[in-house]
Amino acid sequence: MFNQRRGIFVVFVTWALLSLVGCSVYDGYEGRTQATFRLNVVDSTGAGVPSSEVTLAPLYCFVNGLYSRMLTPEADGTYRYVFNSEDSVCLVSLAGSAPSEYSLAEPREGESIHNVWLSLNGTGSGNMSPQPSAVYYGSWKGTGADFAKAGSEVPITLHDVRGHVRVLVKGLLDRFGDGSYRVVVEGLHSQLDFDGGSATSATTSFELPGAFRSGTGDWLTESITVLPTVGSRVSVRVYKQDGTQLFHRD
Repeated sequence: MFNQRRGIFVVFVTWALLSLVGCSVYDGYEGRTQATFRLNVVDSTGAGVPSSEVTLAPLYCFVNGLYSRMLTPEADGTYRYVFNSEDSVCLVSLAGSAPSEYSLAEPREGESIHNVWLSLNGTGSGNMSPQPSAVYYGSWKGTGADFAKAGSEVPITLHDVRGHVRVLVKGLLDRFGDGSYRVVVEGLHSQLDFDGGSATSATTSFELPGAFRSGTGDWLTESITVLPTVGSRVSVRVYKQDGTQLFHRD
């Protein structure tokens, strides 16, 4: 009689567990929603970047603008988060193709999402790396209700956030004559905040080599690759080779 009851109990528990397949254990809790996210890294053309070519940083969770915790991947590579109804959540991650070129700051509990996360190594005033390798950043922001509208699994796409800068000075030959000139760009950023911008980043400057364009009196510099520059003024200064400043523009 004891063995028969035990058998019935085991069958009942198995049926109960199977009945939960395909639904969240949080579906029965008012104001709480479990969400599933997947990270995708893409290049400038939108093509996927193999995981073997990048180093992925953790997926960090900021609640109402403040750091809450790090999410770890499940066995299938997805990330899961349980929303409280009143929370506005931002999930952020980045990946790099050359991690030796930058340093990452680990967020502390309660830290603002607007603080600096990534810093290029070997940068400072007047010395900026002209060609940093790819840095991919992605984020998702919303509430549990937003996730419910988005579907069963939401992708967080990490894009290359670098930009390219070059300067064209028109009419330089006609106004100042032939010779060598120096073009300096000030106010560029060498850091990235957790929110993907650079409002709190330190600024630096870089001298761009250039030459007169053939058949014109216009001076064109070479292109440099930079991180996003947001929240600061960028200035361009043009000098004669002897150091005399000719003019500057913001």
